[in-house]
Amino acid sequence: MLSYVWPTSLDPATVGFEGKTGILALAATSHPDFDDTPLYDEDGDGDPANDGIRWHSHWVVLTPTEGCGPDALGVRDIPGGETPAMPATWPGLPILLGSPGFSPLFGGPEIKINVAFNDTDAVAGAAYDGVTSALTRLKQLAGWS
Repeated sequence: MLSYVWPTSLDPATVGFEGKTGILALAATSHPDFDDTPLYDEDGDGDPANDGIRWHSHWVVLTPTEGCGPDALGVRDIPGGETPAMPATWPGLPILLGSPGFSPLFGGPEIKINVAFNDTDAVAGAAYDGVTSALTRLKQLAGWS
């Protein structure tokens, strides 16, 4: 599966993660294998526990990850016993991931995600870039082999 990812210049603390822990990125993804957005019902069927196939958003903290290849970034793991600050939308996975509920919008060759911040001063001067990435560890995180 693929994901669209926008690494930012914002500190992860801007959205509720432990500060200075990596590169804060916004991601848009779709995956039918499990639901990592337990607070939202993306498909509108009344069951927030069966989503994942519809495009949805995540905040993630990226760090260099050798297991993903040379010079590659991956979503930062939470080592056993650590309890870093996490956004209220953290779905309980052992990675720095939040599920803010921003809906990706597709229009022709473009994708757009409207993102809201309580403190606009915190994002003044922020920069971002866009990449397409492959997701390789999702099944491992869900407990599947």
